[in-house]
Amino acid sequence: MQKSEVTVSELVSVFGGDLYGNQKLVIRKFVSVYGSGTNDAAFATEKIVKRDIFECNASLLILSKDHNEIKSVLNHRTALGLATIIVDNPYLFFARASLHIANIKKTRSSKIGIHSSATVDKSVILKKGVCIGPGCIVEANVVIGDFSVVCASTFIGRGSVLGENCFVHPKTTILSDVILGNNVILHSGSVLGSDGFGYVQNKQNSWEKIPQNGSVVIGDNVEIGANTTIDRGTFDSTVISAGSKIDNQVHIAHNVKIGKDTVIAGCVGVAGSAEIGNQCQIGGAAGILGHLKVCDKTIVGPMSLVMSDISKPGKYVGIYPLQTDRDWKRSSYLIKKLNALRKKLLTVKI
Repeated sequence: MQKSEVTVSELVSVFGGDLYGNQKLVIRKFVSVYGSGTNDAAFATEKIVKRDIFECNASLLILSKDHNEIKSVLNHRTALGLATIIVDNPYLFFARASLHIANIKKTRSSKIGIHSSATVDKSVILKKGVCIGPGCIVEANVVIGDFSVVCASTFIGRGSVLGENCFVHPKTTILSDVILGNNVILHSGSVLGSDGFGYVQNKQNSWEKIPQNGSVVIGDNVEIGANTTIDRGTFDSTVISAGSKIDNQVHIAHNVKIGKDTVIAGCVGVAGSAEIGNQCQIGGAAGILGHLKVCDKTIVGPMSLVMSDISKPGKYVGIYPLQTDRDWKRSSYLIKKLNALRKKLLTVKI
């Protein structure tokens, strides 16, 4: 097998499911049901029609145990020498198995050790199976855990700690004293540990910088998107808790606390000292003002602005639906008149 290949039987042994057909088939990647072929895997939901499933030529098909066509599909694919795995949630199986194949590819293609062009301080501690790519700079007293991969042109500042099985994509910046848990993924261009935006005004109305002496702490199984910035705290740490996922081009300001398993879509801005709870969902381009608290299991719609605490779980949206320019101007005009209309109604005697 090639570096990025796995067998059908290996996927079942890792992720479970009921396997039918040829267990020795080799899988290289997941693809759509509609464009699959040899050494491909695909998954089918209830929305995929019977004809498309029968025309699927993938070596492996992931199918729900509740699918209406299980028996006929199994007979058809087994006769062709293909494999089928029956699971509770095909989409979840696809996500896990696809990531498993991708991680194998990354790990096997990464050369263990320090590239000759990298600069690594003598005090750095590299655990088992670590890979440091071309052009990296790793400063003093850094610790990098087992089987972590640091790709080309990445900077890691003094005193930072990376846990096990972390994957740092090229041109990432990890400044001093940042702590990463296990299985953390950092995408290219992300910056962790930059100074928070803290200034105080003097008598001359000029702005003087407030030193940012805290850190950034990233929990286990966190993924940080490309060109996302996470500022260090003023005194304590900015914290992204375990299992949270942050999209590209997000800004997390100093002293922010984000709970477990929270997802934040692209271009969100979270101002300083805000606290976001566990299992929240923040839509793209939303804004959260500083020093606010958002409770667990809150959903904030895209482009919404959170201006006060949210203490009750639920879905919150604060944006106009799209409309024509003429209708928008008319709506804006009417909104401006609402307060005057309210006052007039209060004076009406019934």
